[in-house]
Amino acid sequence: MAEHATQLLMKKCGVLEPNKKADEKDHANFRTPFVVPMKPAVVGGMRDTFGLDEGGSHPLSAVVIDAKD
Repeated sequence: MAEHATQLLMKKCGVLEPNKKADEKDHANFRTPFVVPMKPAVVGGMRDTFGLDEGGSHPLSAVVIDAKD
């Protein structure tokens, strides 16, 4: 089930073409934006997606703020 969910997310993000099963290269391309330090575009996108501000009380705020530095 987890692999199916990952492949669906990869397709929604544009990393994986429709009707293709993910291989190791696809998985690596999908994970790359989430490495430390995160790129500013990824951090900004996560803030927008999850409704986070620069220092709010949301549980993920600390992660996003740390990634900005």
